[in-house]
Amino acid sequence: MATAITGDPLIDARNIPNGALGYIYFYFSDGSKQNGMYVTKSEFKDQKNKTAVGALGTAAKLHKATGVEGTFSIEGYDITNIWTELQERFRKEGKDEYFNITVIEWDPTTDLGKKITNYYDCNVDEATLSSQDVDDAVKTTSFAGTYDSFEVISSYDVIDGLMMAEAAAAA
Repeated sequence: MATAITGDPLIDARNIPNGALGYIYFYFSDGSKQNGMYVTKSEFKDQKNKTAVGALGTAAKLHKATGVEGTFSIEGYDITNIWTELQERFRKEGKDEYFNITVIEWDPTTDLGKKITNYYDCNVDEATLSSQDVDDAVKTTSFAGTYDSFEVISSYDVIDGLMMAEAAAAA
């Protein structure tokens, strides 16, 4: 569907997903599943590791990808003890928990459908164990870590005009 002003289906604001909609689930090794603890912000990143290499005939350094590292950070309302308990178990018993995370990005007001991604072998590197701030009306917490792999279970649907725009860009 083209917009009234531009005629370009890619600039249709109705198909820009609302970042506040969707779900996050955590799956732990004991078989338990937790909802997203009222997650307010999440970010998953892949960072390529590269090595700079020299070559005869150029003063420029060339870059060779040598690996990749997945990291995540999550913020949310402080309504669960799970992250504090995991850190305490690691300190006292040396048991380090690895878990999986499913992220569902879905804004039903768009034509995009659902984007579902699973992140595997997640492990917390840093967690806020407790915090207090008299200026905060609601108490939040955060944690960050790494994941070893991910899988896209379902991607956004291709909206009308996208393939036409991709073909035009390739021409």
